Amino acid sequence: MNPLYDLEVIDSAVLSGEIDDAMKLIQKKIKSLQNAENISKNERIRSHLRVMQSISDFLTGKIDIDTVKSVMNSNFVYDVDDKEGFLKNFIYHLYYAADRYNVRFPEFNGKRCGDL
Repeated sequence: MNPLYDLEVIDSAVLSGEIDDAMKLIQKKIKSLQNAENISKNERIRSHLRVMQSISDFLTGKIDIDTVKSVMNSNFVYDVDDKEGFLKNFIYHLYYAADRYNVRFPEFNGKRCGDL
């Protein structure tokens, strides 16, 4: 799967409040990236793995959003035209969803804002 596609699916899932779906995708992707890294030792795979682990750690409350931002900035392997704009939007969406749904996976309140 394309690494950029992974982030877009995660982005849309967290924005719509589907934190369970986002975490399932993240955990599945981490496992497949770890297997791929063991086989190929590719730096691109290793960088994408670091990004996925940082997103998982953020959603579980282990790290803050600034750490995710620095990890994504230093491990950016995604083919986008506007790197800064993409990072800014993705980080904002993660932070917004975590704040809105009070996310500290596996616990979150999908009805916190009365939108469901």
